[in-house]
Amino acid sequence: MRASSFFRLIILAAVVVVVALWFHERSIAAELDRRLVVLGKHEKQVADLRAERDHLRGQLLAASQSVSMGSVASADSDRRVEAPIRSEPFRVGEWTPIAAWENEGRSTPRSTIATLLWAAAGGDLVMLKTALEFDDATRAKAREWFDTLPPATRTLYATPEDLIASVTIKNIPQTAAQLSWIHQSDAEHAVVGVLLETPEAPVSESDEILEPAQEGAPPSLANQNPNGMAVLNLRRSVSGWRVVVPAAAIDRIANELNPQE
Repeated sequence: MRASSFFRLIILAAVVVVVALWFHERSIAAELDRRLVVLGKHEKQVADLRAERDHLRGQLLAASQSVSMGSVASADSDRRVEAPIRSEPFRVGEWTPIAAWENEGRSTPRSTIATLLWAAAGGDLVMLKTALEFDDATRAKAREWFDTLPPATRTLYATPEDLIASVTIKNIPQTAAQLSWIHQSDAEHAVVGVLLETPEAPVSESDEILEPAQEGAPPSLANQNPNGMAVLNLRRSVSGWRVVVPAAAIDRIANELNPQE
């Protein structure tokens, strides 16, 4: 009888230990989930702060250039000498070589495209991501496709957005670019036509615009074949303008990485 009671006590103690361990593990798991949520919020805040920092840098650069040009113009006016005017990169209808690509912030549609190309040329994944916007449908589609990729591929990128930004960098030739068309329909939306020079299709006079854009349609070019125009939609956010990534772009990137037989 005593032996039976002893064994019951042992079994009861074991059960108590198992239950205590289970509750302890549940507590640890809950704490880890909470920390992951907090970490995700912090990462988003850091990304937003970086984007705002870049926006302010762009504004500061533009302001300093404006003050500098004003000072030069005033001094030259006193001496009756006309100073040479520096050509602004990415003027509509003019080719801008990669050496002139600069970080201009994202205060306007034009400066956003300039900054995106500059980030692509430098392989700056973080900066390029701040110039891209994913809506809920596109982000969900990107996640669904990303989850089907081999584990070895997924480990190379922290998020589907990182992979898309990386492919974008690879697809932008480091040659020359032209903003051939900018149509801003309102204060929050714009459409931009961009030509990219490729080794197979060098810049030529035949790429000149014959007729300007009308009613939101792209302009007519003398020769459509050498350098195809990429039409980009932009939307203004609290941190500046961003290029909207369409859901169809996910299919194109997926097919590029995994072409159908």
